[in-house]
Amino acid sequence: MKKNTIVVVLLLVIFMSLYFASFDRFRLDFSDCSLVYVPSSQTLQISTVGNVLSYGQGWTVQQVKSYLYHFRLNTWSGFYWMVNTSRREVYRVTGGTFGSVGGNQTKLNINVDVTGSGNSPTRFSLRFTDAYLIYSQASRDIQIAAAGTVLSYGHDWQKAEVKPYLIHIKQNNWSGFYWQVNTSRKEFYNYQGGTFGSISPGSQTLLNIPVTVYGQQTTQTYNLNLSAMMGGSVNGSGQYSAGTMVNIQAIPNAGYQFLYWKQGSSIISHQANYTYQMPAQNLTLVANFEQQAVPGQPRLGVYVEDHPLGVIVTNIMSGYPASGKIQNGDVLTHIGFLNDGAVTSLGGGMVRIGMNTINVNFPQGTQIQNTPQLQSFIANIPMGHAAVIWILRGGVHRLFVWLNPGTAFSSSYIF
Repeated sequence: MKKNTIVVVLLLVIFMSLYFASFDRFRLDFSDCSLVYVPSSQTLQISTVGNVLSYGQGWTVQQVKSYLYHFRLNTWSGFYWMVNTSRREVYRVTGGTFGSVGGNQTKLNINVDVTGSGNSPTRFSLRFTDAYLIYSQASRDIQIAAAGTVLSYGHDWQKAEVKPYLIHIKQNNWSGFYWQVNTSRKEFYNYQGGTFGSISPGSQTLLNIPVTVYGQQTTQTYNLNLSAMMGGSVNGSGQYSAGTMVNIQAIPNAGYQFLYWKQGSSIISHQANYTYQMPAQNLTLVANFEQQAVPGQPRLGVYVEDHPLGVIVTNIMSGYPASGKIQNGDVLTHIGFLNDGAVTSLGGGMVRIGMNTINVNFPQGTQIQNTPQLQSFIANIPMGHAAVIWILRGGVHRLFVWLNPGTAFSSSYIF
């Protein structure tokens, strides 16, 4: 038993390691990065978030005029940068000779900050808002870039894979701190007092730098949205991976019974408690319910047919005739059942039916999804009650009261 447990633990560790190791590269985006040059000392530094990324290794700078400088990383081919400190502008030059005036110039979207005179600066900075650092896990190479151009290939950087998802990186000249990137959590820390390349005590500060991980193998999840038509509720909505067996549940309200689950126009199952296997997509399932039949009670129907009378009801909407019929094209929005009684208009859109007062405007709540086709509702009402029906006709809601629906009478249809 102990041996089996050890095997399971080892397999779990291997699985987790492979799971988190599955990424190609990560990218750190810096919205504020500077290349600083001091003409008197001819020193160049590239820095961000208070840390130097490069001390100018591989860079060549040539002063062409007191206000004009050429910059080039040694690996660049066919172009270089020209900085005009008087105009505070940076250009990409092609077809020219490095260190001489000439060539084709394209202005770059790089801000230039100058200390001292623009015609003879003591120092100046190129400010980048699109700088980033890319780390490749396979080659463990680093590139630092901005303005669509590589600024450093990271030859003066150290890299260590502490865990498949935990990477330490540092510039050679850093002392007492390094950067730690967690590709699982997509978090970036400045780590002080620890030991580079190992898990060790120290102080870490989470930096507000976006971490983008490419090629990471994660389990894709999909949304299962469950909804219910009038008459019940549902359980089981959530995010699940493809192939997961999900237990979904439809719960009828009192007086209702479950009919079926539907996806779009297709019926999925007639089981209220159903085990559904996710496909690889987001989807919505709808639970449908109906009112339960009561022995001896008729079906209360809103029925439109090619009959001169259709269904006769009493129309008590103010301003309309005292009687009318449900017409082809009417849409049933709500229905309710009340104790039967005298129907009295109270004015102001209010009507009294027996001891109940209702508003002629349709009530709050979920509307019945109806069309101008045959729609049946099983009437779970005692003898002598009334059905209150709200109809939408031509954009206007109308209130009908159907008296004594428990007793058939010649001018109406109850089925």
